Amino acid sequence: MTAQELQHWLMQQYGAEKFRPGLERVGGFLQDELAQLKNLNPKIVTIAGTNGKGETAFTLAQMAREQGVPFVLWTSPHLHSVCERFQTNEGEISLQQLEILLQAGEEKRAREQVGLSYYEALWAAFLRWGLAKKAELWILEVGLGGRFDAVNLCDAQVVGLTSISRDHQEFLGSRYQQILREKLGVVRPNCTLISALESVYLREQTASNIKSLSIKWQDLFQEGRVSCQTGFSERNRRLAGELWRALFQTEVECSSLTFPGRGEVMEWQGHRFTFYGSHNPDGVRKLVHFLQSSSYNQGKEFFHQVWGAFSERPVADLKAMVRMLTKLSSKSTQLNITRFKHLKAASPLGWWGYDEGVHTKYVHEWNELIQQLAGLSSQSILVVGSYYFVGQLQDHLRHVSTNQSTSSCQSPISTR
Repeated sequence: MTAQELQHWLMQQYGAEKFRPGLERVGGFLQDELAQLKNLNPKIVTIAGTNGKGETAFTLAQMAREQGVPFVLWTSPHLHSVCERFQTNEGEISLQQLEILLQAGEEKRAREQVGLSYYEALWAAFLRWGLAKKAELWILEVGLGGRFDAVNLCDAQVVGLTSISRDHQEFLGSRYQQILREKLGVVRPNCTLISALESVYLREQTASNIKSLSIKWQDLFQEGRVSCQTGFSERNRRLAGELWRALFQTEVECSSLTFPGRGEVMEWQGHRFTFYGSHNPDGVRKLVHFLQSSSYNQGKEFFHQVWGAFSERPVADLKAMVRMLTKLSSKSTQLNITRFKHLKAASPLGWWGYDEGVHTKYVHEWNELIQQLAGLSSQSILVVGSYYFVGQLQDHLRHVSTNQSTSSCQSPISTR
């Protein structure tokens, strides 16, 4: 199978990727594997939070790679292929390996007549893959929430909590206290919790939620290891460093990294694209603050255009994200709000009741933006919003570049 064929197979078998709470069902399906994991007894770190989980997890994985510690890493979602969710020291799982694991899991599921979701089927495959690897360190990024996420079937010795903001309110609730409680569902008695929560209120609520669990809690804000002046990306990296110290009682530094969809740069036909996935209001707010900070702007290029597209969410959230992105627009920077093709894509801008501004316009499909580049000189373009959008655009640029390279010997796209 190709990556696209495997994605199609997953959709046919399990439907679109949707949250399906209920650990008893998937826990029963994986009881043998979970028993094997308990006997293997690796170091397990679970990373929860609204934003920053992926960056923290990838940073921790890079530390393990550089220190020669065998690890397996689970993340979600993916940009281009589901294989990205399965990482080890050597890189991501091969399509062939993943196909074998998924087919075996589907045969077992059919025999036992257990209903699994798209996410749970992939998680079951990861669990079997991780057991076969016998890795010393398991790094698990929570997909959604925490309490009912499949990764919570594993007892983590160390938990990282990155941030709390409103997201997936239909499942997690709309109050910060409710959302925090769902995220803290991954902690266990006697584990170590390390948090980077900016809000004093949320830190007080954390103390209240864990006071009866004999948890060792390290509050990075309280300790002064991070502050409100610390950039969000830097907070995530420092959190990863503290997670490593809790796991191995040593301090290490991680080399500078660019993560998938987080600061990647691609060049195509003389144009330069910079990608930053930000899928909710708090993520967009932190991104805008980062892009306007002196630490980013020093020596960075000017953006001629900003392209933004979002997944479906409350209209108030969509309006808020556009409003925040307008801070990046000016007489010289055009903000283009557009759509991508996906079941989870937000409705057309006109349905939100949002008015276009002088330097903000709505373009119905992002392909139109690509076409408009044909008559322009070299453009520097910032691409923000849904990771589905980021992945689709990157795939398109690579595909077009590959075809052109084959037919007319033009230089292929570069990524760095």
